[in-house]
Order: sequence, then structure tokens, then C-alpha cells
Amino acid sequence: MNLNEDSSRLFFPEAELAGLPLEFLQSLDKTQNKEVKLTLESNHVEDILELCKIAKTRKTMDMAYGKRCEDANIPVLRKLVLACLF
Repeated sequence: MNLNEDSSRLFFPEAELAGLPLEFLQSLDKTQNKEVKLTLESNHVEDILELCKIAKTRKTMDMAYGKRCEDANIPVLRKLVLACLF
């Protein structure tokens, strides 16, 4: 899996997205529980990190963004490093 194939989603109650423009919030899909669905695509991540007033939401998004494809890519990276050592 590479970053272009990542389909991870995060779900937040709308109250945890304070500071985001109304038109942005309205453009997002919502769950049956009325939580907002966000992807880890750069346009969603940038808006959250720059505009959201809730520190916990920004931290959650930042950590998830940093761990994209981690499970798939760590073994590949480990193999490459070991190949370079020998």
C-alpha cells in the first residue's frame, strides 16, 4: 500500500471541529450518529491543523496523518535498511 491508496477515515462530532468553515463542514459525509467523516488527504488534514480550534482534534489528525501506511511500509523500510548494511 502507498499513500495514494490510503483510505483511512477519522470520525469527529461536529463540536470537535470548531473553527472550520461551515461550507467545508457541509461538504463532508456524516455517519448515522451524525459524526463527520474526514480522510487523511492533505486538504482535510491542512484545514484541521490550520483552522480547528480544538487541540485534541488537531493532535488526533496529526498523529493519524503521520502513521499513514505504517503497517505496510515499516517492513519494506526495514528490508531496505538491512540490504544496505550487508
